[in-house]
Amino acid sequence: MNEQIKSPGINSLTTKQYRPRIIYPPNMLYENKLGLFGTCGAPESTWRQDFIKMCEQNNIGYYNPQKTGNTWTSEDAVPEAHHFSRDKVLIIPVSKETHGYASLAECGFAMLSALLRGQDLAIYIEEDQNMPEAAVRARRLFVSLSETLLSDYPVCKYVESMDDLLSWTKYKVEESLNPRSKIKSERTIKLTRDAANDLDTIGLFGSNEKSGTGSKSEVKSFLQSSGTEYYDPDSTDWDPNNTDMLNAERDVKLRAKTIVQVISAESESFGSLAESGLLALSAFLRGATYCLLLEPHSGAPKGASNRARDLVREHVGKLNEQFPNLIFMTDNVEELKDFIINLNIKSRQA
Repeated sequence: MNEQIKSPGINSLTTKQYRPRIIYPPNMLYENKLGLFGTCGAPESTWRQDFIKMCEQNNIGYYNPQKTGNTWTSEDAVPEAHHFSRDKVLIIPVSKETHGYASLAECGFAMLSALLRGQDLAIYIEEDQNMPEAAVRARRLFVSLSETLLSDYPVCKYVESMDDLLSWTKYKVEESLNPRSKIKSERTIKLTRDAANDLDTIGLFGSNEKSGTGSKSEVKSFLQSSGTEYYDPDSTDWDPNNTDMLNAERDVKLRAKTIVQVISAESESFGSLAESGLLALSAFLRGATYCLLLEPHSGAPKGASNRARDLVREHVGKLNEQFPNLIFMTDNVEELKDFIINLNIKSRQA
């Protein structure tokens, strides 16, 4: 049976019934643990050692998703998603030890989880110019959009070093997980919507399909044939160094009434995966609609892209169990088209 948790102050998660609301930490069935998410990549990733030592010295439970060797499978995404949704304190350092694609894909959903579930969350993003271009771009996409969102909704603590992260974690362990602690904190976040700021368009984001034959291209053709207004950054002669183009894309991500993200089989889509949770968070904060077409990558089943997709799929599934209809997600392009058609019908009826 799917467990549904009702959060006081959240009486609807649908766009049509959206209204300003207060979000309080819900009456969650927490596991009193520290979730040590973030960079894995055995054996080179060793950052967890100091955190585990601190937990064991203080008799604090923790969850460590790191596997021995290259043994991670899609089944491992299930316990990760469980602890992601239940551990009271979450940390996600995306270090330069690995490319960090899967961890980046989790960060935005961690912010949404912390907002809805009242968890404490800290994130550390480390960049190295010697990384592949895709790893650097994914980090910068995430940081650029998340900084804008966090300026109004401080649901997450950004830290600037691993030492800062350890210091923050020690404080939060004492505050949130130590039953003897006298430190108590409350967080109340007020959501407001300025309807006049909405863009009455569909923001179409996701994979950059160079062949022009993938699912995103199919969705684009569908929108064109139905006369639906949309914005697609890939429709322009995209220049990542063009500030006007970057600002225009970010504006749509923060204002569009509907955000459609297509992460297709053709492309690894590391940048799109990194910002998927942030697009979901942006839509929720504004009472907009976020829908995700998430296909398995055509590359190696255990490759970095499919690992990130497996984690996103499980996290969205957990969120939808607890907060029904929060995110529309499918792996079928025809289902996505039907969803968009129904959105257009409801919009005309409103």
